[in-house]
Amino acid sequence: MITRADIFEFLSEKEVKFSKDDYSQYNSDASFLTLGAPLAVVFPKNQDEVQIVVDYAMKHNIVITPRAMGSGTAGASIATPESILMVVDRLGTCNKWGVRQKNAQVRFVSKDLSPTNLDKEDDRELYAVVGASMSSDDLDKFLKKDNYHVAVVPSSGWSSIAGNFCTNAGGNGTPKYGTYKDIIGYLKMVVADKESGASKVIEVTDKNEIEKIGGSQGTLGIITEIGVLVVPILKKEQTSNVVLSYESNDVVTMGEVMGTLIEDTQKNCAFLNAEFLFIDPLLLKSDDPLWQNEELSEFFAVQEGSRKMLILYQGEKSGMSNLEELTKKYKNVKYKSISTAGMVTMLKIRKAATGKSTARVAIPGFEDIYVTKPSKLGIVLEKIFQMCEGKLPGRPIGHQYVDGIVIHYRPQAMVTKDEYLQGWKLTEELTQEIIGNKKYHTIKRKEHGLGLELYKLSDDKRKAELTALKKKFDPLNIFNAHLFSKNPVIKFAGVEFKI
Repeated sequence: MITRADIFEFLSEKEVKFSKDDYSQYNSDASFLTLGAPLAVVFPKNQDEVQIVVDYAMKHNIVITPRAMGSGTAGASIATPESILMVVDRLGTCNKWGVRQKNAQVRFVSKDLSPTNLDKEDDRELYAVVGASMSSDDLDKFLKKDNYHVAVVPSSGWSSIAGNFCTNAGGNGTPKYGTYKDIIGYLKMVVADKESGASKVIEVTDKNEIEKIGGSQGTLGIITEIGVLVVPILKKEQTSNVVLSYESNDVVTMGEVMGTLIEDTQKNCAFLNAEFLFIDPLLLKSDDPLWQNEELSEFFAVQEGSRKMLILYQGEKSGMSNLEELTKKYKNVKYKSISTAGMVTMLKIRKAATGKSTARVAIPGFEDIYVTKPSKLGIVLEKIFQMCEGKLPGRPIGHQYVDGIVIHYRPQAMVTKDEYLQGWKLTEELTQEIIGNKKYHTIKRKEHGLGLELYKLSDDKRKAELTALKKKFDPLNIFNAHLFSKNPVIKFAGVEFKI
Protein backbone atom coordinates (compact mmCIF):
# COMPACT_ATOMS: atom_id res chain seq x y z
CA MET A 1 0.00 0.00 0.00
CA ILE A 2 1.33 3.43 -0.98
CA THR A 3 2.19 5.65 1.99
CA ARG A 4 2.61 9.38 2.31
CA ALA A 5 6.37 8.83 2.54
CA ASP A 6 6.33 6.94 -0.79
CA ILE A 7 4.54 9.84 -2.48
CA PHE A 8 6.97 12.38 -0.97
CA GLU A 9 9.93 10.38 -2.24
CA PHE A 10 8.48 10.23 -5.76
CA LEU A 11 7.64 13.95 -5.85
CA SER A 12 11.10 14.85 -4.58
CA GLU A 13 12.70 12.75 -7.29
CA LYS A 14 10.55 14.40 -9.98
CA GLU A 15 11.07 17.88 -8.47
CA VAL A 16 7.34 18.54 -8.16
CA LYS A 17 6.57 20.92 -5.32
CA PHE A 18 4.59 19.45 -2.40
CA SER A 19 3.83 20.22 1.22
CA LYS A 20 5.31 18.42 4.20
CA ASP A 21 3.69 20.78 6.68
CA ASP A 22 0.51 20.54 8.71
CA TYR A 23 -2.37 19.99 6.28
CA SER A 24 -5.04 21.65 8.40
CA GLN A 25 -5.22 24.62 6.01
CA TYR A 26 -6.23 22.19 3.24
CA ASN A 27 -8.73 20.17 5.29
CA SER A 28 -11.50 22.53 4.21
CA ASP A 29 -12.24 25.30 1.72
CA ALA A 30 -14.54 28.32 2.08
CA SER A 31 -17.41 25.91 2.80
CA PHE A 32 -16.26 25.03 6.34
CA LEU A 33 -16.87 21.40 5.33
CA THR A 34 -14.21 18.72 5.79
CA LEU A 35 -13.36 15.13 4.95
CA GLY A 36 -10.12 15.14 6.94
CA ALA A 37 -6.51 15.56 5.85
CA PRO A 38 -5.52 14.48 2.31
CA LEU A 39 -2.79 11.93 1.71
CA ALA A 40 -0.60 14.54 0.01
CA VAL A 41 -0.83 18.14 -1.26
CA VAL A 42 1.00 18.92 -4.52
CA PHE A 43 1.58 22.17 -6.42
CA PRO A 44 2.30 21.53 -10.12
CA LYS A 45 3.59 24.58 -11.96
CA ASN A 46 2.79 23.42 -15.47
CA GLN A 47 1.01 20.81 -17.56
CA ASP A 48 4.01 18.46 -17.61
CA GLU A 49 4.02 18.26 -13.82
CA VAL A 50 0.28 17.65 -13.79
CA GLN A 51 0.85 14.65 -16.04
CA ILE A 52 3.66 13.34 -13.82
CA VAL A 53 1.30 13.30 -10.83
CA VAL A 54 -1.65 11.90 -12.77
CA ASP A 55 0.50 9.09 -14.19
CA TYR A 56 1.63 8.19 -10.67
CA ALA A 57 -1.93 8.27 -9.35
CA MET A 58 -3.11 6.02 -12.18
CA LYS A 59 -0.31 3.52 -11.56
CA HIS A 60 -1.13 3.26 -7.86
CA ASN A 61 -4.92 3.74 -8.10
CA ILE A 62 -4.95 6.97 -6.07
CA VAL A 63 -7.72 9.54 -6.50
CA ILE A 64 -6.87 13.19 -7.27
CA THR A 65 -8.91 16.19 -6.11
CA PRO A 66 -8.12 19.44 -7.99
CA ARG A 67 -8.20 22.68 -5.99
CA ALA A 68 -7.87 26.19 -7.39
CA MET A 69 -8.28 29.14 -5.00
CA GLY A 70 -10.31 27.22 -2.40
CA SER A 71 -13.07 29.83 -2.51
CA GLY A 72 -15.91 27.35 -3.07
CA THR A 73 -18.70 27.21 -0.52
CA ALA A 74 -19.92 23.67 -1.19
CA GLY A 75 -16.88 21.49 -0.48
CA ALA A 76 -15.92 20.72 -4.08
CA SER A 77 -12.20 21.22 -3.48
CA ILE A 78 -11.66 19.14 -0.35
CA ALA A 79 -10.08 15.70 -0.62
CA THR A 80 -10.65 12.41 1.14
CA PRO A 81 -7.85 11.06 3.36
CA GLU A 82 -6.93 8.57 0.59
CA SER A 83 -6.56 11.29 -2.08
CA ILE A 84 -3.91 13.58 -3.47
CA LEU A 85 -5.02 17.21 -3.33
CA MET A 86 -3.66 18.93 -6.44
CA VAL A 87 -3.49 22.71 -5.97
CA VAL A 88 -3.64 24.16 -9.48
CA ASP A 89 -3.42 27.86 -8.64
CA ARG A 90 -0.17 28.33 -10.63
CA LEU A 91 -1.16 26.63 -13.89
CA GLY A 92 -0.64 29.00 -16.79
CA THR A 93 0.25 31.99 -14.62
CA CYS A 94 3.82 31.27 -13.53
CA ASN A 95 7.23 31.05 -15.19
CA LYS A 96 9.41 27.97 -15.57
CA TRP A 97 10.66 28.39 -12.01
CA GLY A 98 7.13 28.38 -10.62
CA VAL A 99 7.00 32.09 -9.80
CA ARG A 100 3.61 33.69 -10.44
CA GLN A 101 3.87 36.40 -13.10
CA LYS A 102 2.31 39.85 -12.92
CA ASN A 103 1.75 40.08 -16.67
CA ALA A 104 -1.05 37.88 -17.97
CA GLN A 105 -0.27 35.43 -20.78
CA VAL A 106 -3.28 35.76 -23.08
CA ARG A 107 -4.07 34.85 -26.68
CA PHE A 108 -7.30 35.72 -28.43
CA VAL A 109 -9.41 33.57 -30.71
CA SER A 110 -12.66 34.06 -32.59
CA LYS A 111 -15.73 31.86 -32.36
CA ASP A 112 -14.18 29.27 -34.68
CA LEU A 113 -11.02 29.36 -32.48
CA SER A 114 -8.88 30.94 -35.20
CA PRO A 115 -6.23 33.34 -33.82
CA THR A 116 -7.17 37.02 -33.74
CA ASN A 117 -6.48 40.29 -31.96
CA LEU A 118 -8.74 42.60 -29.99
CA ASP A 119 -10.16 45.58 -31.81
CA LYS A 120 -11.83 48.31 -29.80
CA GLU A 121 -14.64 48.48 -32.34
CA ASP A 122 -14.92 44.71 -32.77
CA ASP A 123 -18.41 43.19 -32.49
CA ARG A 124 -17.36 39.57 -33.09
CA GLU A 125 -17.63 36.78 -30.52
CA LEU A 126 -14.14 36.76 -29.00
CA TYR A 127 -12.47 34.51 -26.46
CA ALA A 128 -9.38 35.06 -24.31
CA VAL A 129 -7.44 31.82 -23.92
CA VAL A 130 -5.59 31.82 -20.58
CA GLY A 131 -4.01 29.50 -18.06
CA ALA A 132 -6.52 27.70 -15.87
CA SER A 133 -5.53 29.58 -12.71
CA MET A 134 -6.06 33.05 -14.17
CA SER A 135 -8.73 35.00 -12.25
CA SER A 136 -11.36 37.18 -13.86
CA ASP A 137 -10.00 40.19 -11.92
CA ASP A 138 -6.49 39.65 -13.31
CA LEU A 139 -7.78 39.16 -16.83
CA ASP A 140 -9.98 42.26 -16.55
CA LYS A 141 -6.94 44.34 -15.58
CA PHE A 142 -5.18 43.08 -18.71
CA LEU A 143 -8.23 43.73 -20.93
CA LYS A 144 -9.04 47.21 -19.62
CA LYS A 145 -6.57 48.99 -21.92
CA ASP A 146 -8.55 47.65 -24.89
CA ASN A 147 -11.90 48.51 -23.29
CA TYR A 148 -12.90 44.86 -22.80
CA HIS A 149 -13.83 42.70 -19.80
CA VAL A 150 -14.79 39.11 -19.01
CA ALA A 151 -18.46 38.57 -19.90
CA VAL A 152 -19.37 37.18 -16.45
CA VAL A 153 -17.54 38.16 -13.25
CA PRO A 154 -18.48 36.50 -9.94
CA SER A 155 -18.43 38.55 -6.73
CA SER A 156 -15.21 36.75 -5.81
CA GLY A 157 -13.35 38.04 -8.85
CA TRP A 158 -10.15 36.44 -7.54
CA SER A 159 -11.50 32.89 -8.01
CA SER A 160 -9.94 31.14 -11.01
CA ILE A 161 -11.70 31.13 -14.38
CA ALA A 162 -11.38 27.33 -14.60
CA GLY A 163 -12.78 27.04 -11.07
CA ASN A 164 -15.71 29.26 -12.05
CA PHE A 165 -16.38 26.96 -14.99
CA CYS A 166 -16.12 23.81 -12.87
CA THR A 167 -18.77 25.16 -10.49
CA ASN A 168 -20.76 26.83 -13.29
CA ALA A 169 -20.61 30.16 -11.48
CA GLY A 170 -22.68 33.20 -12.31
CA GLY A 171 -22.11 36.86 -11.51
CA ASN A 172 -22.17 40.31 -13.08
CA GLY A 173 -23.26 39.71 -16.66
CA THR A 174 -25.22 36.51 -16.02
CA PRO A 175 -28.65 38.00 -16.88
CA LYS A 176 -27.33 38.70 -20.39
CA TYR A 177 -24.62 36.09 -21.04
CA GLY A 178 -25.64 33.18 -18.82
CA THR A 179 -23.39 31.23 -16.46
CA TYR A 180 -19.83 30.01 -17.01
CA LYS A 181 -20.91 26.97 -19.01
CA ASP A 182 -22.33 29.44 -21.55
CA ILE A 183 -19.24 31.65 -21.93
CA ILE A 184 -16.44 29.07 -22.35
CA GLY A 185 -15.40 28.22 -25.91
CA TYR A 186 -12.29 26.10 -25.44
CA LEU A 187 -10.77 23.65 -22.92
CA LYS A 188 -7.44 21.91 -22.64
CA MET A 189 -7.44 19.10 -20.06
CA VAL A 190 -5.20 16.38 -18.69
CA VAL A 191 -7.27 13.20 -18.49
CA ALA A 192 -6.65 9.54 -17.66
CA ASP A 193 -6.41 7.34 -20.75
CA LYS A 194 -7.59 3.80 -20.04
CA GLU A 195 -6.03 2.22 -23.13
CA SER A 196 -2.48 3.49 -22.57
CA GLY A 197 -2.66 3.45 -18.79
CA ALA A 198 -1.20 6.96 -18.75
CA SER A 199 -2.39 10.54 -18.82
CA LYS A 200 -2.99 12.43 -22.04
CA VAL A 201 -3.80 15.99 -23.04
CA ILE A 202 -7.02 16.67 -24.91
CA GLU A 203 -8.71 19.75 -26.34
CA VAL A 204 -12.47 20.19 -26.14
CA THR A 205 -13.94 22.58 -28.69
CA ASP A 206 -17.51 21.37 -29.17
CA LYS A 207 -19.76 23.98 -27.52
CA ASN A 208 -22.47 21.48 -26.57
CA GLU A 209 -19.95 19.24 -24.85
CA ILE A 210 -18.35 22.18 -23.06
CA GLU A 211 -21.76 23.19 -21.71
CA LYS A 212 -22.25 19.69 -20.30
CA ILE A 213 -18.79 19.70 -18.71
CA GLY A 214 -19.58 23.02 -16.99
CA GLY A 215 -20.38 22.39 -13.34
CA SER A 216 -18.79 18.92 -13.24
CA GLN A 217 -16.42 20.14 -10.52
CA GLY A 218 -13.12 18.50 -11.35
CA THR A 219 -14.53 15.02 -11.79
CA LEU A 220 -13.30 14.61 -15.39
CA GLY A 221 -9.69 15.81 -15.44
CA ILE A 222 -7.38 18.74 -14.77
CA ILE A 223 -8.05 21.85 -16.85
CA THR A 224 -4.78 23.55 -17.85
CA GLU A 225 -6.03 26.13 -20.36
CA ILE A 226 -9.41 27.72 -20.94
CA GLY A 227 -11.02 30.14 -23.41
CA VAL A 228 -13.47 32.64 -21.89
CA LEU A 229 -15.80 35.09 -23.65
CA VAL A 230 -14.72 38.74 -23.48
CA VAL A 231 -16.98 41.68 -24.36
CA PRO A 232 -16.61 45.46 -24.77
CA ILE A 233 -17.03 47.64 -21.68
CA LEU A 234 -20.19 49.70 -21.95
CA LYS A 235 -19.69 53.44 -22.17
CA LYS A 236 -21.39 55.51 -19.48
CA GLU A 237 -23.68 57.11 -22.05
CA GLN A 238 -24.85 53.63 -23.10
CA THR A 239 -25.56 52.49 -19.55
CA SER A 240 -28.72 52.73 -17.49
CA ASN A 241 -28.66 52.39 -13.68
CA VAL A 242 -31.94 52.02 -11.83
CA VAL A 243 -32.99 51.33 -8.24
CA LEU A 244 -36.46 49.98 -7.48
CA SER A 245 -37.57 50.20 -3.83
CA TYR A 246 -40.44 48.91 -1.74
CA GLU A 247 -40.91 49.56 1.99
CA SER A 248 -43.25 47.61 4.26
CA ASN A 249 -43.60 45.90 7.63
CA ASP A 250 -45.24 42.99 5.77
CA VAL A 251 -42.33 40.97 4.36
CA VAL A 252 -44.64 38.44 2.68
CA THR A 253 -46.43 41.08 0.59
CA MET A 254 -43.17 42.89 -0.14
CA GLY A 255 -41.53 39.69 -1.36
CA GLU A 256 -44.56 38.68 -3.40
CA VAL A 257 -44.78 42.07 -5.14
CA MET A 258 -41.07 42.38 -5.82
CA GLY A 259 -40.78 38.72 -6.81
CA THR A 260 -43.62 39.01 -9.30
CA LEU A 261 -42.04 42.17 -10.66
CA ILE A 262 -38.77 40.24 -11.10
CA GLU A 263 -40.61 37.56 -13.09
CA ASP A 264 -42.00 40.34 -15.25
CA THR A 265 -38.60 41.95 -15.86
CA GLN A 266 -37.03 38.60 -16.71
CA LYS A 267 -39.52 38.28 -19.57
CA ASN A 268 -39.53 41.88 -20.79
CA CYS A 269 -36.15 43.50 -20.02
CA ALA A 270 -32.47 42.76 -20.54
CA PHE A 271 -29.86 43.49 -17.87
CA LEU A 272 -26.18 43.00 -17.22
CA ASN A 273 -26.63 43.10 -13.44
CA ALA A 274 -29.74 42.55 -11.35
CA GLU A 275 -29.03 42.54 -7.59
CA PHE A 276 -31.18 42.98 -4.51
CA LEU A 277 -30.67 43.77 -0.84
CA PHE A 278 -32.64 44.66 2.27
CA ILE A 279 -32.38 47.86 4.26
CA ASP A 280 -33.43 48.19 7.90
CA PRO A 281 -32.90 50.94 10.52
CA LEU A 282 -29.78 49.21 11.83
CA LEU A 283 -27.88 49.28 8.54
CA LEU A 284 -26.44 52.80 8.86
CA LYS A 285 -25.38 54.65 11.99
CA SER A 286 -26.71 58.17 12.44
CA ASP A 287 -23.32 59.72 11.59
CA ASP A 288 -22.71 57.66 8.43
CA PRO A 289 -21.60 59.94 5.52
CA LEU A 290 -24.09 58.19 3.22
CA TRP A 291 -26.88 60.18 4.87
CA GLN A 292 -25.35 63.25 3.20
CA ASN A 293 -25.35 61.65 -0.26
CA GLU A 294 -28.09 63.59 -2.07
CA GLU A 295 -28.51 60.95 -4.76
CA LEU A 296 -28.69 57.87 -2.53
CA SER A 297 -29.74 58.88 1.00
CA GLU A 298 -33.45 58.29 0.38
CA PHE A 299 -32.80 54.55 -0.04
CA PHE A 300 -31.57 54.19 3.56
CA ALA A 301 -34.46 55.89 5.36
CA VAL A 302 -36.68 53.18 6.84
CA GLN A 303 -39.44 53.53 9.41
CA GLU A 304 -39.03 51.64 12.67
CA GLY A 305 -40.52 48.16 12.33
CA SER A 306 -40.27 48.19 8.54
CA ARG A 307 -37.83 46.90 5.96
CA LYS A 308 -37.03 48.17 2.51
CA MET A 309 -36.16 45.93 -0.42
CA LEU A 310 -34.02 47.44 -3.16
CA ILE A 311 -33.43 45.95 -6.60
CA LEU A 312 -30.40 47.32 -8.44
CA TYR A 313 -30.62 47.09 -12.24
CA GLN A 314 -27.74 47.92 -14.58
CA GLY A 315 -27.48 47.39 -18.32
CA GLU A 316 -27.73 48.86 -21.79
CA LYS A 317 -30.35 51.56 -22.12
CA SER A 318 -31.97 49.72 -25.01
CA GLY A 319 -32.63 46.66 -22.86
CA MET A 320 -34.07 48.69 -19.98
CA SER A 321 -36.12 51.24 -21.91
CA ASN A 322 -39.44 49.76 -20.79
CA LEU A 323 -38.51 49.20 -17.12
CA GLU A 324 -40.03 52.44 -15.79
CA GLU A 325 -43.36 51.85 -17.52
CA LEU A 326 -43.40 48.22 -16.36
CA THR A 327 -42.77 49.28 -12.75
CA LYS A 328 -45.86 51.50 -12.74
CA LYS A 329 -48.03 48.35 -12.69
CA TYR A 330 -46.77 47.55 -9.17
CA LYS A 331 -48.29 49.62 -6.41
CA ASN A 332 -45.86 51.16 -3.89
CA VAL A 333 -42.76 50.25 -5.93
CA LYS A 334 -40.63 53.37 -6.51
CA TYR A 335 -38.40 53.80 -9.57
CA LYS A 336 -35.28 55.98 -9.57
CA SER A 337 -32.53 56.34 -12.17
CA ILE A 338 -29.07 56.96 -10.66
CA SER A 339 -25.54 57.61 -11.90
CA THR A 340 -22.95 54.92 -12.62
CA ALA A 341 -20.92 56.16 -9.63
CA GLY A 342 -24.04 55.85 -7.48
CA MET A 343 -24.58 52.28 -8.67
CA VAL A 344 -20.98 51.39 -7.77
CA THR A 345 -21.66 52.70 -4.24
CA MET A 346 -24.94 50.77 -3.99
CA LEU A 347 -23.24 47.53 -5.03
CA LYS A 348 -20.68 48.05 -2.26
CA ILE A 349 -23.50 48.61 0.21
CA ARG A 350 -25.16 45.42 -0.99
CA LYS A 351 -22.03 43.45 -0.12
CA ALA A 352 -21.75 45.15 3.27
CA ALA A 353 -25.45 44.63 4.07
CA THR A 354 -24.90 40.99 5.00
CA GLY A 355 -23.63 42.22 8.36
CA LYS A 356 -20.00 41.17 8.02
CA SER A 357 -17.40 42.73 10.26
CA THR A 358 -13.77 42.07 11.14
CA ALA A 359 -14.91 40.38 14.35
CA ARG A 360 -17.20 37.92 12.60
CA VAL A 361 -17.06 35.27 9.91
CA ALA A 362 -19.82 34.11 7.57
CA ILE A 363 -20.97 30.50 7.91
CA PRO A 364 -21.70 29.48 4.30
CA GLY A 365 -23.55 26.22 4.86
CA PHE A 366 -26.69 27.83 3.44
CA GLU A 367 -24.98 30.03 0.87
CA ASP A 368 -27.64 29.71 -1.84
CA ILE A 369 -31.40 29.56 -1.57
CA TYR A 370 -32.42 29.20 -5.20
CA VAL A 371 -36.05 30.27 -5.69
CA THR A 372 -37.32 28.84 -8.96
CA LYS A 373 -40.59 30.80 -8.77
CA PRO A 374 -39.72 34.40 -7.77
CA SER A 375 -43.34 35.24 -6.89
CA LYS A 376 -42.86 32.94 -3.87
CA LEU A 377 -40.05 35.15 -2.56
CA GLY A 378 -42.27 36.55 0.19
CA ILE A 379 -42.88 33.30 2.07
CA VAL A 380 -39.21 32.32 1.74
CA LEU A 381 -38.10 35.64 3.23
CA GLU A 382 -40.68 35.37 6.00
CA LYS A 383 -39.28 32.00 7.06
CA ILE A 384 -35.66 33.22 6.94
CA PHE A 385 -36.46 36.20 9.17
CA GLN A 386 -38.59 34.09 11.53
CA MET A 387 -35.86 31.49 12.03
CA CYS A 388 -32.79 33.73 12.08
CA GLU A 389 -33.61 37.17 13.43
CA GLY A 390 -32.24 37.79 16.91
CA LYS A 391 -30.00 34.72 16.87
CA LEU A 392 -27.02 35.81 14.75
CA PRO A 393 -26.47 38.91 12.56
CA GLY A 394 -26.91 38.76 8.81
CA ARG A 395 -29.24 40.04 6.11
CA PRO A 396 -30.35 38.28 2.93
CA ILE A 397 -28.95 39.61 -0.33
CA GLY A 398 -29.19 38.12 -3.81
CA HIS A 399 -29.75 38.55 -7.50
CA GLN A 400 -31.79 37.52 -10.49
CA TYR A 401 -30.40 34.52 -12.25
CA VAL A 402 -31.10 32.97 -15.62
CA ASP A 403 -34.23 31.10 -14.53
CA GLY A 404 -35.04 32.27 -11.00
CA ILE A 405 -33.51 34.23 -8.14
CA VAL A 406 -30.75 33.40 -5.67
CA ILE A 407 -30.88 34.44 -2.03
CA HIS A 408 -27.59 34.42 -0.15
CA TYR A 409 -28.03 34.11 3.58
CA ARG A 410 -25.00 33.62 5.81
CA PRO A 411 -25.37 33.92 9.57
CA GLN A 412 -22.43 35.91 10.94
CA ALA A 413 -20.65 34.19 13.82
CA MET A 414 -18.07 35.54 16.25
CA VAL A 415 -14.75 33.76 15.92
CA THR A 416 -15.46 31.33 18.72
CA LYS A 417 -16.29 27.66 18.58
CA ASP A 418 -19.67 28.15 20.27
CA GLU A 419 -20.85 30.72 17.72
CA TYR A 420 -19.46 28.72 14.80
CA LEU A 421 -21.53 25.76 15.93
CA GLN A 422 -24.57 27.96 16.53
CA GLY A 423 -24.26 29.33 12.99
CA TRP A 424 -23.91 25.85 11.52
CA LYS A 425 -26.94 24.60 13.49
CA LEU A 426 -28.94 27.55 12.18
CA THR A 427 -28.04 26.79 8.56
CA GLU A 428 -29.02 23.14 9.05
CA GLU A 429 -32.41 24.19 10.44
CA LEU A 430 -32.95 26.51 7.48
CA THR A 431 -32.07 23.74 5.05
CA GLN A 432 -34.44 21.26 6.67
CA GLU A 433 -37.30 23.78 6.70
CA ILE A 434 -37.01 25.40 3.27
CA ILE A 435 -35.32 22.92 0.95
CA GLY A 436 -37.52 20.08 -0.22
CA ASN A 437 -40.73 21.78 0.91
CA LYS A 438 -42.66 22.27 -2.32
CA LYS A 439 -44.54 25.36 -1.12
CA TYR A 440 -41.33 27.42 -1.14
CA HIS A 441 -40.28 26.46 -4.71
CA THR A 442 -36.62 26.34 -3.69
CA ILE A 443 -33.63 24.15 -4.42
CA LYS A 444 -30.26 24.01 -2.71
CA ARG A 445 -26.91 25.48 -3.73
CA LYS A 446 -27.29 25.88 -7.48
CA GLU A 447 -25.16 28.97 -8.04
CA HIS A 448 -21.88 28.08 -6.35
CA GLY A 449 -21.86 24.49 -7.52
CA LEU A 450 -23.23 21.44 -5.74
CA GLY A 451 -19.87 20.42 -4.28
CA LEU A 452 -19.98 17.31 -2.13
CA GLU A 453 -23.61 16.89 -3.16
CA LEU A 454 -22.91 17.07 -6.90
CA TYR A 455 -24.53 13.72 -7.66
CA LYS A 456 -27.07 13.76 -4.83
CA LEU A 457 -28.61 17.12 -5.76
CA SER A 458 -28.53 16.68 -9.57
CA ASP A 459 -31.76 15.74 -11.30
CA ASP A 460 -32.02 12.44 -13.18
CA LYS A 461 -31.11 14.00 -16.53
CA ARG A 462 -27.99 15.62 -15.10
CA LYS A 463 -26.99 12.43 -13.28
CA ALA A 464 -27.11 10.53 -16.55
CA GLU A 465 -25.13 13.30 -18.23
CA LEU A 466 -22.44 13.29 -15.52
CA THR A 467 -22.20 9.50 -15.62
CA ALA A 468 -21.69 9.55 -19.40
CA LEU A 469 -19.05 12.27 -19.13
CA LYS A 470 -17.24 10.32 -16.42
CA LYS A 471 -17.21 7.19 -18.56
CA LYS A 472 -15.82 9.12 -21.53
CA PHE A 473 -13.17 11.30 -19.85
CA ASP A 474 -12.30 9.41 -16.65
CA PRO A 475 -13.16 5.71 -17.02
CA LEU A 476 -10.60 4.78 -14.33
CA ASN A 477 -12.33 7.05 -11.79
CA ILE A 478 -9.16 8.98 -10.92
CA PHE A 479 -10.63 12.47 -10.43
CA ASN A 480 -12.87 13.46 -7.51
CA ALA A 481 -14.60 10.09 -7.37
CA HIS A 482 -16.25 10.88 -4.03
CA LEU A 483 -18.42 13.58 -5.61
CA PHE A 484 -20.45 10.80 -7.24
CA SER A 485 -21.63 9.56 -3.84
CA LYS A 486 -25.41 9.21 -3.51
CA ASN A 487 -25.24 10.08 0.20
CA PRO A 488 -22.10 12.13 0.89
CA VAL A 489 -20.88 12.84 4.40
CA ILE A 490 -21.49 16.52 5.22
CA LYS A 491 -19.18 17.23 8.14
CA PHE A 492 -18.69 20.72 9.56
CA ALA A 493 -15.04 21.59 10.17
CA GLY A 494 -16.00 23.80 13.12
CA VAL A 495 -16.49 20.82 15.43
CA GLU A 496 -12.75 20.22 15.25
CA PHE A 497 -11.66 23.82 15.78
CA LYS A 498 -9.80 24.49 19.01
CA ILE A 499 -10.67 28.10 19.68
